[in-house]
Amino acid sequence: MNDSGKKYFVRVMIPFSLVMVLITVFFQGAMYGYFVRTYSGALCDVETDMLEQKSNNLIYLTENIKSLNNSIRLNYTVMEMCYKEEMDIYNLIEAQMQLDTIRVSSDLIHSIYLVNKKTKEIHVSSDRINSLATYSNFFDQDIIRYIEDVNSFGTYTPTARKITMENGKEIPVLTFFLYDYFIQTKSIDGIIIINVPIEWLEKKIATKGSLQEAGKNSILLIDGEGKVILDSGVSPFGEDIQSRDYVGEILNAPEMQSSMVRRIDGENCLISYYRYGNPDWIFIGIKSYSYIKEQLRPVLYFTLLISSLIFLAGMLIIWILSKRLADNYSRISQNMCNLEAENREHMLARRTEFIRGLLKGNGILEDAAAKFHGYDMTTQPESGYYVVLFEIDRFRAFCKAYNMDERNRILGKITEIIEEVFAESICCDVGAITENQIAVLCNVSEKTDIMRFSGNLNAVYDRIIKKLHDEGLPGLSAAVSSIGYGYEDISGLYDEAAEMIQYRYIMGLRTLLFPEMIPEKKEEKNSLVRKQLAGDIILALGKGNGEEACSGLQQYLNQLGMESPYEIKLLTVNLLLQVNNTVMDGSMLAAVEDFSMDDIIQEIMISETMDETYMIASAFLGRLACVQEEKNRCKYELLIQEIKDYIRENYKEENLSINLVAERVGLSVGYLGRLFKKMEGKSVSEYIMSVRLEKAEELLKNSQISINTIATQVGFVNNSYFYSVFKKAHGVTPNQWRAADETKQ
Repeated sequence: MNDSGKKYFVRVMIPFSLVMVLITVFFQGAMYGYFVRTYSGALCDVETDMLEQKSNNLIYLTENIKSLNNSIRLNYTVMEMCYKEEMDIYNLIEAQMQLDTIRVSSDLIHSIYLVNKKTKEIHVSSDRINSLATYSNFFDQDIIRYIEDVNSFGTYTPTARKITMENGKEIPVLTFFLYDYFIQTKSIDGIIIINVPIEWLEKKIATKGSLQEAGKNSILLIDGEGKVILDSGVSPFGEDIQSRDYVGEILNAPEMQSSMVRRIDGENCLISYYRYGNPDWIFIGIKSYSYIKEQLRPVLYFTLLISSLIFLAGMLIIWILSKRLADNYSRISQNMCNLEAENREHMLARRTEFIRGLLKGNGILEDAAAKFHGYDMTTQPESGYYVVLFEIDRFRAFCKAYNMDERNRILGKITEIIEEVFAESICCDVGAITENQIAVLCNVSEKTDIMRFSGNLNAVYDRIIKKLHDEGLPGLSAAVSSIGYGYEDISGLYDEAAEMIQYRYIMGLRTLLFPEMIPEKKEEKNSLVRKQLAGDIILALGKGNGEEACSGLQQYLNQLGMESPYEIKLLTVNLLLQVNNTVMDGSMLAAVEDFSMDDIIQEIMISETMDETYMIASAFLGRLACVQEEKNRCKYELLIQEIKDYIRENYKEENLSINLVAERVGLSVGYLGRLFKKMEGKSVSEYIMSVRLEKAEELLKNSQISINTIATQVGFVNNSYFYSVFKKAHGVTPNQWRAADETKQ
C-alpha cells in the first residue's frame, strides 16, 4: 500500500477507531465499577463478622476465669490462705500445692495472687514464683493500689496493666480482681487475683504483623479509653492513641459495629470496628486499599480481557473494510512508485560504482567523459578538481550494536548530509568508497574559484560536523588532496588523500587535513632491523608472550637512536598501527576487534619522555598478549583432551606411541612432546603406560583372566616387560596385587 492508499486508509480508520475506543472504555469502566462496588460491600460485611468472631475469645476468657474462681472458692484448704490469721507450715504447703494444681489446670493463666487483708499477706502461684509476701515487700507493687479499691472487684472485668518481675522485666497482663465476701462481718477479708498474659490473647486474635510490615492489614484492640491492648509492632501496650483521627471517631460512634474509609500514613484504608461491651473493648480491623486493589486485580484483568476482545473484534472488522477500500486505490500508484524507485536506486548504485572505480583506478578511464554525462555527474575533471576524502571516526565501535543493514543505512545518511552541505556552495559528486570512507570530487574551474574553495572548505566542514552531531551520528575526519587535471589523475589524488587521512590519528580526530600539514617523510635508518623487530613482536604476540613482545618493543625504541621526540612518537605509532592492522585483519587477535587505537595514539603523542612512550605502548601490547594467551590455552586444552581421548580409545594397540599420536593430530613429535609435558606434567609415553596399567588393574580386580592374557589385552607385547612395569609402579607383581585385593574383599 503506497502513501496515497495509506492516507485513504487512515481517513477511514481514524473515526471508526475513535468510536470503538470510546465504546470499549465506557464498557470497561462500567463493568469494573460494578465489580468494585459489589466486592467492597461484601468486604465490609466480612471484616465486621471476622471482628465479631475474634471477640468470642473474650467470652471464652471470661468463662474460664469464672470456672477457675469457683474452683478456688470451693477449695476450703486454699481459701484458708485468704482469711486465716495463722496457718501451720504443713497446711500452708498443702494449700500452696492445691493452688498450683488449680492454676496449671488452665493454659491461659500467668499467675494467681491470694490476698489476706487481715494479715496483709499475699500468696503467689506462678511458673517462676511460689511465695508468701507482705504488702511492703511484694515484687508487684502495682497491685497494692488496686487491692484498696473494692469497687472494681467481682465484676469479671479485666484490668490491663503490666507486672514488673523481680528481674525488672515487664509483662503485659489482664488482671481479674475477685473476692470472698463474708456476710457475718460484712467485709472483704480475702481477694482472689488472676493474671492472664496478653500474649495468650494475642495468639487467639492473631494480631502479628504491624501496619508497616503487613502492608497496612492488621487487627487492633483498644479499651474504652483509647488505650492499646493489642497492636503488635506499632504501639506499645497501654499507650493512649486517642489522638489518631479514626480512633477518636470510633470511640465517639454510637454504633456497635461499622466501617469507614480513612487515610493512614498517607494511604487510604478500609477501617472496620466491633464494640464488645463487657469489658468495653473495641476490635478494629485495618486493610489498605493497595491490598484491596491487589485482590481486585483478577477482576481488572477480566474486564480488560473482555474489553480487549470486544475492541479487537471491532477493530478487525473496521480494518478489513478499510483495507479492501484502500487496496484497490493504492495498487496502481504503488506499482508506479516501485518502478520509479528501482530506476533511481539502480542509477545511484551505478553512479557510486563508477566513482569508486575512478578513485581506485580500476581501468574505467575509457570513455570517462561520456560516462560522466551518462551518470549525471556535476563535476568536470578536465577543468581542475580536488579529492576530499572523509573517514568516519570510530565507526566500527559506533555500529557495534547494529547489523549490516543498519550500518549501510547510517553510511547512506552521512553521505546524504555531506552531499547536501557541499552542494550549497561547491560543485561536487559524492560516493561511498568503503564501509567507513566517503569521497567527494570538487570542481575548481578558475583561480578565483580555487581561492574560494580553499577559503570556504573549513566552513563547509564545520557545518557538516554540526549537522552530524544534531542527527546523533559519528564525527568525520577529512583529507584534501592537491589539485589535479584530467581523468587519469583521479586515482592518484585519491591515494594521496587516503595516505593523508591516516595522520588523523596524530593530528587528532575531526580534523581537516591539507597537504601542507603533513610532514615530509625522511629516510629511515636501520629500516630492515626495525622491520625484523616488528615481525618479532607480532610473532611474540601470536604466542601470547607479552614479556617477549615488550622486550622487542624496547629494542625497537633503542634502534631509533637520536631521532627527535616527535619522530620517536611517530615511529612508535606506526609500529602499533602495524600490529593493530594485523589484529583487525583477523589473522591473529580477532578477540580484540572492538579495541580502539585512538586513545592509545593520543596518549603517545602527548607523552613527554621515552619511558612514558614505552609504558603506554607496552601496556597495549600486554593486553593483546593476554587475549592471545587465553586463546592459545583454550586451543591447547582441546588438543590435549583430543590426544588423551585417542589414547584411551586405542591403548590396546601394540604399536601405539608418540609417533602415531603426532601423526594423528598433525604435529611434529618434538613439539607434541613438549606441549603435552607442559600441559599434563608427564610425557605421552608415560600417559600411555598409565592408561594401560589402569586398565590392567580393572581386569585384575574384576575378572579371573590370566596375567599373560591381561598383558596382551592392554597393549603389552612382552609379558616380562608388563611384569617389570607393573612391579615398578605398585611394588608387587600382578599375582600378588590380585591376591591382596581378594583378601581385602
